[in-house]
Amino acid sequence: MVSFFIALFLLLQIFGLSTLGSAAMLIFVYYLLEFTRKTNECIAIREFIMLLFSLNYLFSPALMYLGLEKYQYYGMKMEQNAYFTLALPSVFLLHKGLYFYKTRIFYPNLRMYRMNASVNEEHIKWWVVGGVILSYLSNLLPSDLGFLAYLLASIRYVGAFSMLILDVRKYKYYMLGVLTYELYRSLRHGMFHDFVIWIVFLFLLIAYVYKPTLQQKVVTLVLGVLFVFILQLTKGEYRSRLVSEEAIGIETFAESVNSITQNNKEGIFTKENVASSLTRANQAWIFASTVNHMDQTKEFQSFGLLGTYAEAAFLPRIIAPNKLKAGDRTLFNRFSGKFLSESTSMGLGLLADGYISFGTIGVWAFALAFGLIFSLVFRIVEYWTNTSAMFAFFFFPLLNYAVRPDCGTQTTMGHVVKGIIVFTGITVFYNWYERDKLEYVKAMAYKRGIPAFNVS
Repeated sequence: MVSFFIALFLLLQIFGLSTLGSAAMLIFVYYLLEFTRKTNECIAIREFIMLLFSLNYLFSPALMYLGLEKYQYYGMKMEQNAYFTLALPSVFLLHKGLYFYKTRIFYPNLRMYRMNASVNEEHIKWWVVGGVILSYLSNLLPSDLGFLAYLLASIRYVGAFSMLILDVRKYKYYMLGVLTYELYRSLRHGMFHDFVIWIVFLFLLIAYVYKPTLQQKVVTLVLGVLFVFILQLTKGEYRSRLVSEEAIGIETFAESVNSITQNNKEGIFTKENVASSLTRANQAWIFASTVNHMDQTKEFQSFGLLGTYAEAAFLPRIIAPNKLKAGDRTLFNRFSGKFLSESTSMGLGLLADGYISFGTIGVWAFALAFGLIFSLVFRIVEYWTNTSAMFAFFFFPLLNYAVRPDCGTQTTMGHVVKGIIVFTGITVFYNWYERDKLEYVKAMAYKRGIPAFNVS
């Protein structure tokens, strides 16, 4: 393995990457291999987070510096070594924060989980059905209430995952139903982020339960990358069809894929298409553009930006009617050096927010703090499992936004804060409402010597 990394490092040097850029590529490869390895040992959420951040802040910008930059509009506004001097320590500090608190939450004992699920079988079914209904109704509510309903509705996935573990043959159609509904929502609105993230989460759970071979995981990863690549190329065409046509669904999406394929005479895997797809997995260009812009304006915000984000995360709109909305373009247009139209939404991202606030130190401090907050969230979820092992899977709906590097910091903060409030309320209510049943399960587990987790 050491020989492989040395050979890859030298090869990247030959192709023109700097020493720091080559190191960045190697770190991404390390996280990719670590993610592939750990999926059989645990529910690899932390590894997935590190893979996404290293993809966005190390791998994608390295490819841009290798020459793909000239094939797309959004270039890197920083010199290569200057960029990686900021990015490499940030990824390291994020990693240290993410693993700071020891947690067992990603190693659930499936026997214990099945015991809890079996005595709560009817409740879990209602989590699925009620979650789907609430998800549909959330679009009809005002923004703050709608977001809370959206969070609560995500319990449908906790229910569907629980039923898969309880009896996959008996309850697989609940999972298929939830995924079908999620696909419908994605096709209806032309937004596919939630669908893709939940597919990944399902893969993480299946890998932990069934322990696929390395070959099976490699094939799955390759197919997943191909699916996301085609999705990135096609969604713009599909959204334009949504505006001009009444028809939505698989057929319209297939027509969009066919249109993209026919319009690319050289095939879809051109340098231009690869560079275009990498733009959505390259939060680094926004970070670099922000650093370049802030170095010119010197308009550093200190704690002001954090206050704005805290207001958006903690205060309801009835108290703070002018607080930021999800997808708000004001801060992006002000600090990034780029201008977004009304039809486009992008987040500055964690590292850019750090630089806007405190410069270089802010980048590293934000990365470390972000990791520490997530690490603390994992401990909170582990505490919820004292009520029932079923609540171990609450980290899925808590993180389905937060794992994405392209999410704005205020959106991530709001999602995590409100999610903790909502799911703490569920655990408190459940502990009161089903106390006798919970005590029975704990007594049976103790009698049979079944721990809640596979690690101590």
